[in-house]
Amino acid sequence: MCAHTQKTQIEEAVWRRVVQKMYDKRDCTAIFKMVRGRGRAKTNGDKENRQVTANVRPKARSLSREANKLLFTDFLKVILDF
Repeated sequence: MCAHTQKTQIEEAVWRRVVQKMYDKRDCTAIFKMVRGRGRAKTNGDKENRQVTANVRPKARSLSREANKLLFTDFLKVILDF
């Protein structure tokens, strides 16, 4: 896998659509929970990092927009673990 793809972030709507096309409704719900759980664990671990980078970032950048994105490698890990 190319390095660029590994560092790419995908929006929530995109990865949700991919999961919905690949799995049935029950499996989709389970995968969504797994992705959310992984995101929460990562958020708790990176809390200090986020505070430092928030001071460096320009104020015009929307934090909520970034919160709806997921690293492709994290998404792939959840799918492969399922």
